[in-house]
Amino acid sequence: MGLYPAPTDYRVLYNRDGCDGFLIDGSNVVTQMTGPQLATFNDESDSAVNIDSYWAVGIVFPFLVDLSRYFVAYAGSITPGILETSPDTTNLLDGTWTTRVNPWVGSPNVKPHYRSATQAVAGGTGINGVRIRKNLYAAGQTNHNLLGLHLYAAAATLTDLQLWHPTLDQRLAPDAFYQGNNQGDAAQGGSYDSTFRVKNLHGTQTANSIVVQTEARAGSTAKGTYLTYSQGGAFAGSQNIGNLAPGAISTVLTLRVTPPTDAEVSLGSPSVLAIPNSWT
Repeated sequence: MGLYPAPTDYRVLYNRDGCDGFLIDGSNVVTQMTGPQLATFNDESDSAVNIDSYWAVGIVFPFLVDLSRYFVAYAGSITPGILETSPDTTNLLDGTWTTRVNPWVGSPNVKPHYRSATQAVAGGTGINGVRIRKNLYAAGQTNHNLLGLHLYAAAATLTDLQLWHPTLDQRLAPDAFYQGNNQGDAAQGGSYDSTFRVKNLHGTQTANSIVVQTEARAGSTAKGTYLTYSQGGAFAGSQNIGNLAPGAISTVLTLRVTPPTDAEVSLGSPSVLAIPNSWT
């Protein structure tokens, strides 16, 4: 094992995959989060969203997931309450809710804790909503700042484009790139390769002009520049792998991670994405 443990599940990219975030205030008024707020909660920096006026914060998925782990970072005078899940909510307030963790466990910073202090959730299968409460809510409270909310889950039913195993007909394991990069300890000046494919799991539509590329979130943006891809030829920051019909699997791609000799020694978790130009 490397300096930090291997990921045991997939970190949900809820800031870009069609999920909605909501905040609930003391009068049970629901406010939808903005795109920048979602990005702040799911990044790797200590940038904060103030939640003085709200007793609950959470995410609603457009599909059912099996939630296995979570990470929360906060600053100020927040007192953790319970973490709940719902199989049928539409706005974080309605629906049926079940307590999964009481109280939820938080960390004082995103780095390095987001890799060393994720927490387990038992029984969170087949759910479409997750919310965390804070205790001792009262009007006029101040200094309640949420720094991060990371969720680890797998979709109950896989759809659309998925990163795929290089030889087997199964989803790429959540720790595949970790294992391929010296168990997460990529050294300055090193070079590490991992292989994978892309599969179109849509039942009827073709994914057109698919681009495989990197996304690095705030707090770790430099790490994204270390990743390049090859389809058998030259390595580049992205690769267009063409079209994939329903059920089709791409040729094997190689991901290469090459930190420069003067790379900052710090954590970073860039994501590998497969993005179609269109669906037909």
